Amino acid sequence: EIKELESQFNPHFLYNTLETIRVMIKLDKEVAGRVIVNLSTLLRYGVNNTLNKVMLRDDIEYIKSYLEILKLRFEDNFHFEIKIQEEALDVNVPKLILQPIIENSIKYGFEKMQRLEIKITSKIYQDKLEIKIIDNGIGINLERMKDINDLLNKNYNNTENIGLYNVHKRIKLLYGEDYGLRIESKEDIGTTVRILLPNN
Repeated sequence: EIKELESQFNPHFLYNTLETIRVMIKLDKEVAGRVIVNLSTLLRYGVNNTLNKVMLRDDIEYIKSYLEILKLRFEDNFHFEIKIQEEALDVNVPKLILQPIIENSIKYGFEKMQRLEIKITSKIYQDKLEIKIIDNGIGINLERMKDINDLLNKNYNNTENIGLYNVHKRIKLLYGEDYGLRIESKEDIGTTVRILLPNN
């Protein structure tokens, strides 16, 4: 079940990135080259099926390549910041747990927004590893928030909301009920997704 959850990759990012490369080849070959390098890094990491868990520092390096592509695509309309506690970098985490959450921020955060900011932080907190993905997007209304929480508490997913559910489900299958996602959001202010993992 964990393997199946890991394999459900959202292809829209790849399509959008290839379209960015197509446009940039005509406008700015140097930028197009940087996008290609970052994309090749992502693909090598993503298709390496021998890795199920990695150190947080490795997943952060992967995310940097992902965020750089988004930065090249959206230019001044997108900003990101990463602040990770030194001790947290060597904690083992499930591979590819950050990207689906950032995809959600991009997909929904830019609605009615001209500029999106994403901040990623992590620290050891009460014997757990806490990772936060914070955005200043449009936020989530109460009704939608209830639907998301109901989905996360189910044992199956019959919706198109793959990313958040998959990350939450993978963590619970690997580590138990004490771990997973916690989501806080306010309309027109932004959303914070907390990932709780064991410190190991």
